[in-house]
Amino acid sequence: SSDLTAEVKAEFISINDAVITLLISRCRDVVAIGDGRYMHSSLLNLRRADYAELEKVVRKLCENYPVTSRYIFDYCSKFAYFREFFDRNEIYRHEKLFGVIRHMFRYDFYYCRPFIALENITGITNKKVLLLHIGNVTHITIADVVKICEAQEIHYLSKTSLAESLRPEFIRVNESDLYRPEVIGLTEEHISEVVRQIRNALNKTDGWLSAKEFKDFEKLPHLQVEWTNFLLESVVGLTGDAVGRMKITSTSFDMPSTVFVSDKYKATEVETFLTEILLDRQKQQPFKNEKEVFKWLSSQGLCNTKLPGFLEEEHFERDAEGNFFVK
Repeated sequence: SSDLTAEVKAEFISINDAVITLLISRCRDVVAIGDGRYMHSSLLNLRRADYAELEKVVRKLCENYPVTSRYIFDYCSKFAYFREFFDRNEIYRHEKLFGVIRHMFRYDFYYCRPFIALENITGITNKKVLLLHIGNVTHITIADVVKICEAQEIHYLSKTSLAESLRPEFIRVNESDLYRPEVIGLTEEHISEVVRQIRNALNKTDGWLSAKEFKDFEKLPHLQVEWTNFLLESVVGLTGDAVGRMKITSTSFDMPSTVFVSDKYKATEVETFLTEILLDRQKQQPFKNEKEVFKWLSSQGLCNTKLPGFLEEEHFERDAEGNFFVK
């Protein structure tokens, strides 16, 4: 239980959750049930038939690819036998089902929470599993990747982060499509030229430029697809730290969320960066209200649907005369 975990931490001050998880994973009689909570296997109500029925289903579901415990939970919930099994053992979430399966079939499958696999795939991740499902295709739509995630119960934070997670095997070339870089003719020489052009562009600005507002595509090397702001963002994403960049969080899937920055801002947090450039802009032309701030940030490709919450909460004020200002 979580109370037991607290007792262990109190007794052994230097121990942390990661160490506890590692140690408990070696204890067959302790079952991890999610949220840092554990139970003793003696509290489970397992019957001989449960082993045969559950093993048959798990083996079938992960026959071709690793599957998540979410997928197994949803699949089993369709059948009366497993609904009774779940009720009998108070399994109401996939996290506990993962722990129970791992206890019951410790050496029959391979486990990397939340994935269960038939064969040992080192370091199973969402990306590895997605690439197995995608296979050898050279092009796939982001919508189709989302469908795979939904069908396999693979969790992702946003469609933008999902598309980015497949780099460098796939890069986003426009609003909807992912391609393998070699298919569009992208080479290391092309990437180096893109870096050079971005640095040139930054030298002509105040040290930053959003991917959305880049215009000089005719200066970029020729590829088998048309240059877009999304493709530029993706290619620069392959360059490591050759180009400074930060992610703007108050944006949408339909807009590139990267800002290219010079060394001046390379180690700056997004919140500090936005505040600094707003203060610089305010010196040139004061803002009258929040709407003007939003309009200017949008025009610069720094936000899309709404203002970042921290600006309204911490940096917008009015003086005694009611004049709006950014602080």
